Amino acid sequence: TSGFSDDAKLDEGAFGAVYRGKLRPCGTVVAIKVLTKKDDPNAKPSDYSGAGSFALEAKVLGQYRHANIVGLVGQCLGDTQPQQYLVYEFMPGGSLRDRLDPEGSTAPPLTWQQRHVIASDAARGLEYLHVDADPPIIHQDVKSDNILLGEYQGQLVAKIADFGAVRIAPSLLITNVSHFSAREVIGTKPYQPPEYAMSGHVSEKTDTFAFGLVLLE
Repeated sequence: TSGFSDDAKLDEGAFGAVYRGKLRPCGTVVAIKVLTKKDDPNAKPSDYSGAGSFALEAKVLGQYRHANIVGLVGQCLGDTQPQQYLVYEFMPGGSLRDRLDPEGSTAPPLTWQQRHVIASDAARGLEYLHVDADPPIIHQDVKSDNILLGEYQGQLVAKIADFGAVRIAPSLLITNVSHFSAREVIGTKPYQPPEYAMSGHVSEKTDTFAFGLVLLE
């Protein structure tokens, strides 16, 4: 990362920055998310704002693997570490939101075929989380910012990213459980469905609603 230089910075999130880097000695390009340090020199890394999201994301991505979910390459977490890192596969196409922004992207507009590929890939990623993952996963923050674009064998591929707000939902395996009642509503407006924003009811349909807005975008 050239010492986590500004030139290597890709994005700045709620809890820290993401940098482009290379692994030694192989030279593989990766994306590194760094948890922002607290000003208190005596604070443990586990006391940082966002430490819980980092740990949750590492747990989920370490356990669940799918072609349409961004891959976790490694992690550096725990109180014995001076800083907290998550290392992901690098997605050179950036986010879907940036690509759809005519003023924020220098790339040519996406063709209808490319849009169909992106929508299909994101749908397959969500289907895996809701149906095939054991136990099921509710992402809770599906949006165009969290769909990243890349290539595989020369073909466009889209992957779901940012798993710091997920809900691991074994109760969804029980047919008479339709939703959870969340004490705190998380995620991003306007991707939150009305029943979630008003009553805290969250289920796999929470992700489906948000995915519908991504399709609209």
